Amino acid sequence: MLRKLLMVAVTVASVQAPVAAQADCDGTDLRTTLTQAEQARIDEKLAATPYAEGNHWVATRGNQRIDLIGTYHFNAPQFEAIAERLEPVVATADAILFEVNAQDTADFQKSLATDLSAVLIVEGPTLPDLMTEDGWDQLSALGRERGIPAFVLAKSRPVMLLGALALPGCFEKGPDLEKGLDKRLMQIASHHNVPQISLETVADSFGIFEQDPLEEQAALLEKMLPQLSDAENQFHTLLTGYLDEDVARTVLTIEASTRRSAPDTAEHDAVSAKFNKRALSDRNHNWMPVILRQPGDRLVIAVGAAHLSGKDGLLHLLEQQGYTLERAAF
Repeated sequence: MLRKLLMVAVTVASVQAPVAAQADCDGTDLRTTLTQAEQARIDEKLAATPYAEGNHWVATRGNQRIDLIGTYHFNAPQFEAIAERLEPVVATADAILFEVNAQDTADFQKSLATDLSAVLIVEGPTLPDLMTEDGWDQLSALGRERGIPAFVLAKSRPVMLLGALALPGCFEKGPDLEKGLDKRLMQIASHHNVPQISLETVADSFGIFEQDPLEEQAALLEKMLPQLSDAENQFHTLLTGYLDEDVARTVLTIEASTRRSAPDTAEHDAVSAKFNKRALSDRNHNWMPVILRQPGDRLVIAVGAAHLSGKDGLLHLLEQQGYTLERAAF
């Protein structure tokens, strides 16, 4: 769940709020805080998770080779060396596929100059009207901590707000937040004139979360607020787990951590399952036709690392299409 929120947060930062930079955010690796029962639960889930580890895999079928690179959407100093190691893979590709390429993202940002409806509630009741008084008070406190003006907070669309609130309060203003691994690979592709293809539009991505009425979205936001109170530790854990190429375990660890404080664990699990289905599984299935019809013997797919693993992950979906998978150096 958090993985998608971080991706949304990048978009929020670039189109709505002052951009934050990788700051001196510290934290605890939540993988070290698991109880024996939580660890056993995670191990059981991982045993049933195809391709649970690895940030770089190669899929081959006939003469075609597809390098799948799991990315991280925020900046970190380690990414410079990783990007350098991956440059030969990108430079020799016939095309590289991103969730949304740089041009389509820029076009979306320009469209906000005349239409803010994708990120703000432009008519009808706003969040103070849609949430309980206690929920709005909690949201207001988090908004103040994250430096989001009250009028923006009240009119923000819930999924966009979730993304903004997923940013830890320790982040500082600056220009480098978006220089994550995906943006670095975009720069490499541009340098080598490798075509960059979008797997979806920005509107497609947001549309997945706009299927429910605004009232239900506001209710989901309120239910998820307690999960955003530990953002600093979650960020630290996510980055550390990503660098360990252990993303599936890391995501499950964060879910286990938020589950502890949930007043209703069954509801927590249901909300997480619904969110992950829309944020990951549904989008993976939507991307497959784009991938399969893309011409070229050498392709690169660079998407958030959580999209690789699992029964509905891109690796398993490609395996079902007759591709052979092999883990590669990252």
